[in-house]
Amino acid sequence: MPAKSQAPTVVFDFDGTLWRGDSVGDFLRWRLLSNPLRTLPALLILPLLWRWLRGPIANRGRAASVLLWIATVGLNEQRFQRAISRFARRYTNDPSKWHQSSAAAVDQHLSDNDQVVIATAAFTPLARALLGLRWKQLPAVGSSVRRWAGGWIVGHHLHGAHKIPALVNDGHRPPFAQIYSDSRDDQALADNALVATGV
Repeated sequence: MPAKSQAPTVVFDFDGTLWRGDSVGDFLRWRLLSNPLRTLPALLILPLLWRWLRGPIANRGRAASVLLWIATVGLNEQRFQRAISRFARRYTNDPSKWHQSSAAAVDQHLSDNDQVVIATAAFTPLARALLGLRWKQLPAVGSSVRRWAGGWIVGHHLHGAHKIPALVNDGHRPPFAQIYSDSRDDQALADNALVATGV
């Protein structure tokens, strides 16, 4: 795919860089705690998932899949999207959920006409809904989700070096002008950027 723009491409991580904390974890807690029929199975299985959650990052995607399925079983695509939108609206006027210095950096890059793109392990529909609270049409590549057995699970878990082919597939080719990330898992991005901030 050809590059989308000749403007410098600046890549931002999302969780921990723009969003304070873990957006998928926040969404899952909201869904699971809002319904006792979802809370109980999640609590029962959590000890079994703890090793995955504490282990290699690839295993975190599997644990997230299990919890996402419990949180979404019974939701078709339309209802799943509505749940994401309702969650996002909770933070429309909550600046405490955003790292203001990173958000200001996004604003500055957009003002400079740089091509800004978000690359995140959060699943794409959630990241886009949350980003849409502040920046309309800001492109984001993230983990995919798919329907399975009446609920939703993580399809491709986008993390670490996997972000680069996903960005290329979306038309954003390295070398990148700058990347912003709080995670050492994004070292591959940093290695393909002229400037790395926070890695």
